[in-house]
Amino acid sequence: MLNLTDFSDPIRTFAIMVVAAQLIGAVATFKLRRDRRVGGGSLFMLGYVGVMIGSQTSELFVPALIPGVLGLAAGMGVFIWARVTIHGRYFSYINSRDVPEFVCSDGPYRWVRHPFYSSYLLALVGTTVMFPNPITAAGCVVAYLSFNSAAAFEENKFTHSVVAGEYVAYVRRTGRFVPRFPRVTVSTPDPLPDSRDGPRPGAG
Repeated sequence: MLNLTDFSDPIRTFAIMVVAAQLIGAVATFKLRRDRRVGGGSLFMLGYVGVMIGSQTSELFVPALIPGVLGLAAGMGVFIWARVTIHGRYFSYINSRDVPEFVCSDGPYRWVRHPFYSSYLLALVGTTVMFPNPITAAGCVVAYLSFNSAAAFEENKFTHSVVAGEYVAYVRRTGRFVPRFPRVTVSTPDPLPDSRDGPRPGAG
């Protein structure tokens, strides 16, 4: 009988490969600047280390195998999509203090403001659910808080840019890490007039 826990090592290797590909790809994609802030947004690597170390100390949680692998695959897919979208455009490294000069709303940016962070979190969450333990969970939380802090910092830079107004409108229709779906409103028909009230004004 097939024992899925025997796939623990290949799945760990797959997770490491996805994470490594994302990190190497990010270094090659973004422009590194020296005027970077140091703070909560710089702790994402600690989260990565926690998830990777934690995944080595747990057996594969079989019920989470499919959603975990899908999370890793989706994370890599979104990363590639976002990277292709911004090819040839200037995007600075995380926590840089530069002032944005344009709003990107193509590709995955049409739905989320930080698709690269979304892709990293998909991979980290996918790994964590397959190898759940306090270390992977803590690493995932640290990474989320770090990316959320960095995203807030980067969004605030637009308030001082020439595209501030355009970015406000962009924020209203997009989510930070997950798409913002429009609210569905149900309209109710006007009640029929009561015949005892007599004719309504304007009635022929």
